[in-house]
Amino acid sequence: MRDDQAGGLRRLFVRPHPRMTGVVGEEASGVALELAAAYGRLAHRVLLLDRSCGEAARGLGLRARFELKHALTGDKSLHDVVLQGPHGIVVLPAARALDVVCSEGRAACDALTASLEAALGRFDVLLVNGAPLPVAHASVLLALAPTSSALTHAYTELKKFARAGAPRRCDVVIHKARSEAAALDAFDSVALTAGRFLGMTLALAGTLPAASHGASAGGARSRAAERIAERLAAEPLQARKAVNH
Repeated sequence: MRDDQAGGLRRLFVRPHPRMTGVVGEEASGVALELAAAYGRLAHRVLLLDRSCGEAARGLGLRARFELKHALTGDKSLHDVVLQGPHGIVVLPAARALDVVCSEGRAACDALTASLEAALGRFDVLLVNGAPLPVAHASVLLALAPTSSALTHAYTELKKFARAGAPRRCDVVIHKARSEAAALDAFDSVALTAGRFLGMTLALAGTLPAASHGASAGGARSRAAERIAERLAAEPLQARKAVNH
């Protein structure tokens, strides 16, 4: 068998890791929920790990009575903790548990993701409402609104990632912009500063139009979220062209 044929067979039967993306920034919960719904509409199976105090559940009209820590200590089963949301989204409240597991290092995080897959089945996407777990296949998506407070908050978040040795590349989604020009100005401001002072490379994943009333406005925002989800899922991070590289 030729080497190229053997390589093709190996790639065919290798199961890739589900893509893990941590969504950070001001109002990251809302952006994470919109992306989760977009992935669901695109027929991806999504697990949303919620590092907030129940924001993801509340955003879907659900109530988080337990969290992952109850399952890890044996007080509850994992199926008692997870919540079933729309579009097939599975929500796992996990604020306290993820803080503990992340403090134990990458091996503990890898073991956790493997255990979740064994218990809940295979997921295509792992979205984290907050910082991602420190695993090799994790990426960061920064939710950025074009306001002075959001820009300051974004730079603070990126500085924390840089100090922690997190991935030196970060995708950005702009939301709440009045216009495309305002969105690009906000991105340029953060991207240039992060590149100059933190050595980080930022790439624009897309923009979400400002929310407004009416079915057409809601449809436009949903379509924009789906384009972002497709881009993040379909293009390997290392193969995408960076904006400020």
